[in-house]
Amino acid sequence: MKKEPLGKSINILSKLIKKTIDNNLAKYNITMEQSRFLMFLEKNQNNAIYQKDLCDSFHTTKGSVSILLNNLENNNLIKREIGNDARLREIKITTEGLNLLVLVKNELDKNELKMINNFNEEETEMLYSLIKKLIDNIKEVSV
Repeated sequence: MKKEPLGKSINILSKLIKKTIDNNLAKYNITMEQSRFLMFLEKNQNNAIYQKDLCDSFHTTKGSVSILLNNLENNNLIKREIGNDARLREIKITTEGLNLLVLVKNELDKNELKMINNFNEEETEMLYSLIKKLIDNIKEVSV
Protein backbone atom coordinates (compact mmCIF):
# COMPACT_ATOMS: atom_id res chain seq x y z
CA MET A 1 0.00 0.00 0.00
CA LYS A 2 1.39 3.37 -1.04
CA LYS A 3 1.47 5.97 1.72
CA GLU A 4 0.25 9.51 1.12
CA PRO A 5 2.92 12.18 1.54
CA LEU A 6 2.99 13.35 5.16
CA GLY A 7 2.39 17.00 4.24
CA LYS A 8 -0.69 16.06 2.22
CA SER A 9 -2.10 13.98 5.08
CA ILE A 10 -1.54 16.78 7.59
CA ASN A 11 -3.13 19.28 5.19
CA ILE A 12 -6.22 17.07 4.80
CA LEU A 13 -6.46 16.63 8.58
CA SER A 14 -6.12 20.38 9.12
CA LYS A 15 -8.87 21.15 6.63
CA LEU A 16 -11.19 18.54 8.14
CA ILE A 17 -10.64 19.93 11.63
CA LYS A 18 -11.26 23.50 10.46
CA LYS A 19 -14.42 22.51 8.57
CA THR A 20 -15.80 20.59 11.56
CA ILE A 21 -15.06 23.36 14.03
CA ASP A 22 -16.41 26.06 11.72
CA ASN A 23 -19.63 24.03 11.32
CA ASN A 24 -19.96 23.64 15.09
CA LEU A 25 -19.26 27.32 15.76
CA ALA A 26 -21.62 28.60 13.05
CA LYS A 27 -24.46 28.77 15.59
CA TYR A 28 -22.42 31.47 17.38
CA ASN A 29 -21.71 33.34 14.13
CA ILE A 30 -17.94 32.89 14.54
CA THR A 31 -15.22 30.91 12.79
CA MET A 32 -12.38 28.86 14.25
CA GLU A 33 -9.87 31.50 13.15
CA GLN A 34 -11.88 34.31 14.75
CA SER A 35 -12.12 32.32 17.96
CA ARG A 36 -8.33 31.86 17.99
CA PHE A 37 -7.88 35.64 17.73
CA LEU A 38 -10.36 36.20 20.57
CA MET A 39 -8.53 33.67 22.77
CA PHE A 40 -5.24 35.43 22.03
CA LEU A 41 -6.78 38.78 23.00
CA GLU A 42 -8.29 37.27 26.14
CA LYS A 43 -4.93 35.83 27.17
CA ASN A 44 -3.21 39.18 26.53
CA GLN A 45 -5.79 41.51 28.06
CA ASN A 46 -3.13 43.23 30.16
CA ASN A 47 -0.86 43.88 27.17
CA ALA A 48 -1.16 46.38 24.35
CA ILE A 49 -1.99 44.33 21.23
CA TYR A 50 -1.82 45.80 17.75
CA GLN A 51 -2.61 44.41 14.31
CA LYS A 52 1.09 43.70 13.69
CA ASP A 53 1.20 41.54 16.82
CA LEU A 54 -1.63 39.42 15.45
CA CYS A 55 0.07 39.13 12.04
CA ASP A 56 3.28 37.95 13.72
CA SER A 57 1.61 35.59 16.20
CA PHE A 58 -0.63 33.92 13.62
CA HIS A 59 1.83 34.02 10.70
CA THR A 60 -0.67 35.73 8.44
CA THR A 61 -0.92 38.85 6.30
CA LYS A 62 -2.01 42.32 7.32
CA GLY A 63 -4.93 42.11 4.88
CA SER A 64 -6.22 38.82 6.32
CA VAL A 65 -5.98 40.14 9.86
CA SER A 66 -7.72 43.37 8.87
CA ILE A 67 -10.72 41.51 7.39
CA LEU A 68 -10.94 39.27 10.44
CA LEU A 69 -10.75 42.22 12.84
CA ASN A 70 -13.40 44.12 10.90
CA ASN A 71 -15.77 41.15 11.25
CA LEU A 72 -15.07 40.82 14.96
CA GLU A 73 -15.55 44.55 15.48
CA ASN A 74 -18.81 44.57 13.49
CA ASN A 75 -20.09 41.85 15.83
CA ASN A 76 -19.01 43.87 18.92
CA LEU A 77 -16.54 41.18 19.99
CA ILE A 78 -13.54 43.51 19.88
CA LYS A 79 -12.91 47.24 19.93
CA ARG A 80 -10.00 49.24 18.59
CA GLU A 81 -8.79 52.12 20.75
CA ILE A 82 -6.08 54.71 20.45
CA GLY A 83 -3.39 53.64 22.91
CA ASN A 84 -0.06 55.10 23.98
CA ASP A 85 0.92 55.63 20.34
CA ALA A 86 -1.77 57.72 18.64
CA ARG A 87 -0.72 56.30 15.24
CA LEU A 88 -1.74 52.80 16.31
CA ARG A 89 -4.99 51.41 17.60
CA GLU A 90 -4.93 48.83 20.39
CA ILE A 91 -7.18 45.84 19.92
CA LYS A 92 -9.22 44.87 22.98
CA ILE A 93 -11.69 42.07 23.52
CA THR A 94 -15.12 43.26 24.67
CA THR A 95 -17.33 41.81 27.40
CA GLU A 96 -19.47 40.30 24.62
CA GLY A 97 -16.34 38.68 23.21
CA LEU A 98 -15.39 37.26 26.61
CA ASN A 99 -18.91 35.89 27.13
CA LEU A 100 -18.92 34.28 23.70
CA LEU A 101 -15.56 32.65 24.40
CA VAL A 102 -17.07 30.66 27.26
CA LEU A 103 -19.46 29.00 24.78
CA VAL A 104 -16.82 28.66 22.08
CA LYS A 105 -14.28 27.02 24.41
CA ASN A 106 -16.91 24.51 25.49
CA GLU A 107 -17.54 23.67 21.84
CA LEU A 108 -13.82 23.37 21.12
CA ASP A 109 -13.39 21.06 24.11
CA LYS A 110 -16.12 18.80 22.71
CA ASN A 111 -14.35 18.71 19.35
CA GLU A 112 -11.05 17.87 21.01
CA LEU A 113 -12.64 14.95 22.84
CA LYS A 114 -14.15 13.67 19.59
CA MET A 115 -10.76 13.79 17.86
CA ILE A 116 -9.05 11.66 20.49
CA ASN A 117 -12.10 9.50 21.22
CA ASN A 118 -10.47 6.13 20.41
CA PHE A 119 -7.06 6.98 21.86
CA ASN A 120 -5.91 5.81 25.25
CA GLU A 121 -3.90 8.14 27.48
CA GLU A 122 -0.54 6.83 26.28
CA GLU A 123 -1.54 7.22 22.62
CA THR A 124 -2.79 10.74 23.28
CA GLU A 125 0.50 11.73 24.93
CA MET A 126 2.44 10.16 22.07
CA LEU A 127 0.32 12.02 19.51
CA TYR A 128 1.03 15.37 21.16
CA SER A 129 4.72 14.52 21.43
CA LEU A 130 4.95 13.57 17.75
CA ILE A 131 3.09 16.69 16.65
CA LYS A 132 5.50 18.81 18.71
CA LYS A 133 8.46 17.07 17.04
CA LEU A 134 6.97 17.73 13.61
CA ILE A 135 6.51 21.41 14.44
CA ASP A 136 10.06 21.69 15.77
CA ASN A 137 11.44 19.95 12.65
CA ILE A 138 9.54 22.30 10.35
CA LYS A 139 10.75 25.34 12.30
CA GLU A 140 14.36 24.16 11.87
CA VAL A 141 13.90 23.70 8.12
CA SER A 142 12.15 27.05 7.61
CA VAL A 143 14.85 29.12 9.35
